[in-house]
Amino acid sequence: MKVFKSLESVPKDAAISLAIGNFDGVHLGHAEIIRQCKAEISCRSAILTFDIHPRKFLYPDFAPKSLTLPFEKYAFFKTLGVDFVIELPFAEYYSMDPLKFLDTLKQNLDLKQITIGFNFFFGKNQKGNAEIAFWWGRSAGVKINVVQPFLKNGTRVSSSAIRELILSGHMKNAASLLVYPFLISGTVKRGKQIGRTLNFPTLNLETPDKIMPPDGVYITQTVFDGKQFTSLTNIGTNPTIDAESKQKIIETWVDSEEIGELYDKKISVYFLKKVRDEIRFSSKEKLAETISHDKEICRKFMESNKIKELPDIFQNIDGLLASGIRNHRLCKRRIKKIAVRNKCNVSAVICSYLVFARIGNSSDTFNVKLTAGDIYCYIAVKSVGTEFLHRSRTGSGILRERDSENLLFGSS
Repeated sequence: MKVFKSLESVPKDAAISLAIGNFDGVHLGHAEIIRQCKAEISCRSAILTFDIHPRKFLYPDFAPKSLTLPFEKYAFFKTLGVDFVIELPFAEYYSMDPLKFLDTLKQNLDLKQITIGFNFFFGKNQKGNAEIAFWWGRSAGVKINVVQPFLKNGTRVSSSAIRELILSGHMKNAASLLVYPFLISGTVKRGKQIGRTLNFPTLNLETPDKIMPPDGVYITQTVFDGKQFTSLTNIGTNPTIDAESKQKIIETWVDSEEIGELYDKKISVYFLKKVRDEIRFSSKEKLAETISHDKEICRKFMESNKIKELPDIFQNIDGLLASGIRNHRLCKRRIKKIAVRNKCNVSAVICSYLVFARIGNSSDTFNVKLTAGDIYCYIAVKSVGTEFLHRSRTGSGILRERDSENLLFGSS
């Protein structure tokens, strides 16, 4: 699967069957849209989405937290067999007339089919809808496929309903509506190592900028290096250890003695079922006793429930690269050479899951771990001169925090 950050960068010789939407969480309804998109076997399947959720852009104070981070969502797309993802800047398209938006897609893509959900709205003031798309398709020669609501046990599957389930801790019910269970992914950080003293060593993750289940203990599956392990995860403030602490932490115990040290390892933790709320115990001994009981509940659950294979998010990210992977030192040297050749300085680097930059005359694709953070930064460099695909929205050459997916090479 390849990811493109503009319509112009999509290959012109590829007939496209396009699905449009936000796809937050990648639930069963989304999977049906993708399935119907892929059914046009003479075309490459592509998903068009935006760099920010529309509600987060238009109503930032009222927008819900996301179910999935962008790189998690794209990794799920890859497992579903999608060929292309086209991520467009919402700020450049939200005020466009609906028909002009559709014409723009047609002008830039060899577009054969568009698949949308029944409740998909687009364009200025969200005036575009399935009916407008249908009549446009009749005149443009593009098949418009509108997917009706997806029902599970008589209830419509939606991202909103799944958010409510997660916020109330009903992880098993939420998982039944999702292609893959809700997950938290990230880099293992060094904690206070108190769990070791309780025979409960844990992997600690930072709290991500997404929706979070309520504080408590959960049966989970932890995936890294392509391997899947039974695990228990605690979300909370550890009131038994530090009653004054307000800092939320995410700790995962993996039911294996063979994993070794995993600091700085990237892991994916999938939530299957809530065991109990977080409790403040009268002593560490009472806490240790309850943890032992939690372990038994976890093991019995796994014995009686068959868990499907779950994706290693970070291995799937590696697969998003369009061509060969280079080692980190080589990439750093190559970036410096390109910057010197084009008389540019690296003025700012903010790491995220995926970065596309236009630099010099190179057509190489490479992978580099940057010192600005321990998140992998993937750079696809194209032969398009010295202009840059992504610049700060301020236009001043300075990246803001919300532009975290961008790599800026500023002029010297």
